[in-house]
Amino acid sequence: MQSWEKKIKITKTQAGQSIKQLLIGLKLPKRIRGQLRQARRILLNGHYQPTSTTLASGDILALTFVASDFITAESSYLPDEGRHPQIIFENDDLLVVNKFRDVKTHPNSPDEQGTMLNYVQAYLMQKSTTDRAYMVHRLDAATTGALVIAKNPVVVPILTDQLRHKTLGRTYLAWVSGVLAEQAGEITLPIGLDPNNPRLR
Repeated sequence: MQSWEKKIKITKTQAGQSIKQLLIGLKLPKRIRGQLRQARRILLNGHYQPTSTTLASGDILALTFVASDFITAESSYLPDEGRHPQIIFENDDLLVVNKFRDVKTHPNSPDEQGTMLNYVQAYLMQKSTTDRAYMVHRLDAATTGALVIAKNPVVVPILTDQLRHKTLGRTYLAWVSGVLAEQAGEITLPIGLDPNNPRLR
């Protein structure tokens, strides 16, 4: 059975919390927290402890996740080495790439290639035996910009929650035509439809 282990070294600022409080703070969904607890896949310094246990600085909390914890546990995107992704940021759990213009974020069929997730899948498979590409959000094919891609299923619900509650911010830049009356300001109107193509804005 495939599994993913995450180890957290408790810092001074995290000390004093219970295991439950820490897991809630990490934005792990309640369902996954319950499954970790029921299956005793929460180890503190190598031993199972109730989630009410208080954490101390220097403690090692190990969480083991299995496929049934996630809606999408397996990343099945075909690797495509046709283009090397432009990496803006990368750590153990995610990467941010600059999405190419006129390239789709993800394939629409299992055998489709030539999308950003195919390119990132190839990049990750060259580097690691375990990391794979998981979609967090999308950008339109014609759009270029920062695209967040998870490297394991553990971080997907956490990032999704941040997007939903807008704690993970996104800023868009756009080309506009015409002359603006002011150098700066805020437009709160909806984006208009393209008069020649109802699918475009």
